[in-house]
Amino acid sequence: MDLVIKNTHFLDRTFQIRFGSIVVEKQKIKRIFYSESEVGTFLAESGFSGGVVDGANLVCIPGLTNAHLHPSKDLYRGLFLGQSLPTILSLIHQQNSQESDEDQYWASLYSYKRMIQMGVTTVGVFTSRYQPDLKAAEASGIRCFITYAVNEKWNGDGVSPQVISDEQAFKRVESFLASDRSERISLSIGTSSELTSSPQFMKDLYEVAKRNEVLFSLHVSEGETQSNKCREVHGLHSVEFLNSLNLLTENTLLIHASFLTPKEVELVANVPVRLVSCPLANAFAQSGLFELLKLNDGKCSIGLGTDAGMINPQNNLMADALFSYFSQRVMSREKQVDFESIFKMITVAGAQALGLERVGVIEEGWEADIAVFSIPDHAPIDEYNPLLLISEILMTSLARYVVIGGELVIDDYEFKRMDEGFLNQKFYGIKSRLATPLMEHLQAFEAGE
Repeated sequence: MDLVIKNTHFLDRTFQIRFGSIVVEKQKIKRIFYSESEVGTFLAESGFSGGVVDGANLVCIPGLTNAHLHPSKDLYRGLFLGQSLPTILSLIHQQNSQESDEDQYWASLYSYKRMIQMGVTTVGVFTSRYQPDLKAAEASGIRCFITYAVNEKWNGDGVSPQVISDEQAFKRVESFLASDRSERISLSIGTSSELTSSPQFMKDLYEVAKRNEVLFSLHVSEGETQSNKCREVHGLHSVEFLNSLNLLTENTLLIHASFLTPKEVELVANVPVRLVSCPLANAFAQSGLFELLKLNDGKCSIGLGTDAGMINPQNNLMADALFSYFSQRVMSREKQVDFESIFKMITVAGAQALGLERVGVIEEGWEADIAVFSIPDHAPIDEYNPLLLISEILMTSLARYVVIGGELVIDDYEFKRMDEGFLNQKFYGIKSRLATPLMEHLQAFEAGE
């Protein structure tokens, strides 16, 4: 729908708070007026027939990009406090067979809805069972970059993720790339990690991605165990191994990269590869700390993601941004990454890391992805540090309005795509049914059974 957010405050390209009116037409930000008289004249003389939102006491920000999310794993959010990543992954891989496609659909739809309520308008989804996640993305209205991961080997320890033959894998990839989808959905293909594919399979998959003009994505170097296992299996640490296959290019998206050797950091910094850091999930799983100080000035593009609920109990993108900012300050007194750079990683830079253009800035001609929040009472919005104000709002409030691709998906706090009470009921019913046997498996694992 066409829409005017009238006489409001908004965060502009320079990350400053401006006052004006935002006109949305045909899914784009068509005009921005900077005076009340201009927008009044426009509404009186243009014949505009869309909706009008009174922007008083509101602030608009570009929709956020959560660049890495396993949406259905919200089912297990908060269940694994204190567990190691290998333990968690083994239990989750074992649990996957208990989740039906319908379970995954409702869990993912709930996760997307929750993200939208927090101002996230774009998600980077990683899945080995794409139909439910894709269907849920379409149902939610969110902008979605979805990676379908196929695995033809398992070189790790613990319970294996799903492994299929290379012939099956390429047939499934072909079907995925032919999926019917709206313009808000973009595709990527990949493999779960450097431990789930042979070198030749990985190279062939990369070529399929490049030929189809989509990105090639995988989790890489997610902790010391994974890095060392890669060296044991392939003779090189994770990023060095990918470099030996000529896969460190602008067509590759590396997720995590949280445990890199100094040589690997230098490699990554000097190529135009795409990266997604998941700082809180990596900290929770003791998987290392992303070398943001060294990589931020490199040729790579960087986004932030929350990853999966079982290793990120908050699953709140602003919490990851704040943690990323403060943790890198601890690492160095001499060099800092400013908060503006961090905020770009959850807006425009995060979208660019996923290959999405003209997403993540409130500017004429850009995609109309906008999150609108109420301003806290008595907040001196024209004096407050704008990014500090926004971070405070994002940590304490839900969005009052959310526009995605020109569509008003949240209207006065109401999720317009589906009855929220019904969706919550479906989600918590599935969570209750699946969590009990999972916790029994965890107790048996801890007991060594």
